[in-house]
This record gives sequence, C-alpha cells and structure tokens, in this order.
Amino acid sequence: MNIIDIYPNESVYSYLSRLFVHSGYISHMGVCREILKRPSEYPNYNYINCLNYEFKNRLIKYISYSELLINHTLFKYYVRFLDKDKKKKAFEVALNDSADLYKFITPTYNDESNYLRYCPICVKEDREKYGECYFHVEHLIPEISICYKHNCRLVNTKIINKKKDSIFVPLELIVEDYEDIKIYDSEDINVRVAKYVVNMFYKDINFEDEYLIKDYLVSCLKDKYFFKRGQRKNISLIYEDIEKYYKDLEVFNLSRNRVERIFRNISWNPYDILLILMFEDVDDLDKCEIKEDRSVVFDREVRRLYELCYSYNKIGKELEVNKETIRKVILNKYK
Repeated sequence: MNIIDIYPNESVYSYLSRLFVHSGYISHMGVCREILKRPSEYPNYNYINCLNYEFKNRLIKYISYSELLINHTLFKYYVRFLDKDKKKKAFEVALNDSADLYKFITPTYNDESNYLRYCPICVKEDREKYGECYFHVEHLIPEISICYKHNCRLVNTKIINKKKDSIFVPLELIVEDYEDIKIYDSEDINVRVAKYVVNMFYKDINFEDEYLIKDYLVSCLKDKYFFKRGQRKNISLIYEDIEKYYKDLEVFNLSRNRVERIFRNISWNPYDILLILMFEDVDDLDKCEIKEDRSVVFDREVRRLYELCYSYNKIGKELEVNKETIRKVILNKYK
C-alpha cells in the first residue's frame, strides 16, 4: 500500500479511509489486516486505531506520529486543560497506542455528535483545491454543529460513531448534493462559540504549563465575583451571569455544580471550560496573567494598615469588612 499525503485539518479516520480506496483492496477486511494491529476492531473516529507495526513504521517516514495525534485527532481538545503530569502521561500512552488513554480523557457524546459530519461549503472548496473532499477534524468536536469558517450548519452522514459494523469510508463516496444550507448570522451566539472553541482547539498545546486551569479562570474573574477578602468566590453569581450570557446557545450543559467543580479543579470537561473562558473574554491562555491570590493581597493590606496604627474597626471600614475578620487576619486565625 502506497502512503498518500494527509490534507490540512483532515481527521485520521478520513485519511485511513482514503488510503483504503487508493490501496486497491476490494474488501474492507483486507486493508484492516494491513494497517491495524487488531483488524477486527471498529474504526476510531476521534483518535487513532492501534496501527500495525510495519504500517506505522512506513507511515511515520512521511508524517510523525505525534503530529498525526496532535493535529489530526481530538487529542488536543480533551487533554488541553489537564494538569501537567496527567497531560504528559496521556500523551505518552497515546503515542504507545495504549487503551489507557481513556483513563485520562472522557469523550462526550450526544445524539447529534454520534454521526460523522461535514460542511457542504468545505466539501465544495476541498474538491476545487484537492479534487476530493474529506472529513475535517474540527467537525468531530461533539458540541459544535456549525462550521467555524462558513457559519453554516454541519450535515450528518449516516456513519455512526462506535457502531460495531462501521468501516473506513471516505467522505467523497457518501457525500450528498446538499442545497438546503443553513447559514447563521455571524453574531449568533452559536457561531461565536463555534469560532471560539475551534480557534482554541487549534492553538498549540503546552505540555510544560505548571499552572492549573482553575488558576487561569480565577485570575480572569471580575472583582464582583469575589467576596471581600478574595478567598471565596460567589459561584451562584458566576453561574447566573454565565447562564444569561449563553441563553440562546443550543448546547449548554453547565450547572452551578459543574461550574464549582471546574473552579475547584476536579472537572476538566473541555467544552464547559471553554465556555467559561469565553465568558471571561480570554483569547489566549499564554497571554493570561496569573494574579497573586486575592486573600494574600487582602491580608497584606490589613497588616499594612495595622502597622500604621489603624484600629480593627477603622481597617474594617476602610476595606468594607467587619472588624472581627480584621482581628482574625491579624492574629492568623482566619479560617
């Protein structure tokens, strides 16, 4: 089997499907025996099937396995917000075709995202540029059903994710002439979210970032969401404003509890986190300034005023908190 070039943003499933039709094999099982380590397993739409050792060695002469994983699967989408050690471990097991990857990522599915999808305008452009169309990896993101480039509704194919009798099928063989294209206004919240999520998806992933995602989220929060000392966040108010902001969004699964779990760094659902980052108007995590803990800043200011001989009562009035809080800070008894 001759190796062919992979297209920009093409999913690995799409690439292997095109390899199949270019291979000369008549049966699907024939190509599976050549390229897969376990020929009987169903195709993986979001990641990479465990590849046959010989085929993998031939393939990586043309494109590195890490590039294939990072730029042509949803790996980046699901691990971006994991802690540093988990992110590195997930990358390690993914490079080694290990099923342990699913210990680190939790794919999300709904009725719509179970189907492979395509953008009818992308199909037209790909045919004009490459002579054939293909599945774009960004169209696999389960919560996004609008093309971020063309503001149009994605079209479901009949290919169902994780169906046991599924096979490698290139988009060119199943795409239909689709004239009823639904175009959304560029200011529609669904379009804005699609553009934001996909643009963040394509940013480089930082495997050396020491900060937790909650550190970024807390640093970008407006002052009104903190109680006076700054240690506690008003989760109810945060959620109330997020819910208003996304009131017309089709896919919105956030709840007050989910928001709280994210701010406590015990939930890493990428779509939920991206919605919060968009709400906070964060375009690039690398440019996001991690601020000093607000409670530390508050306590330092209390001690500064105390050294100026301000009374507990006067400090409390100055900082708009009760004097008992000031007393506990000074005595290091604040819990």
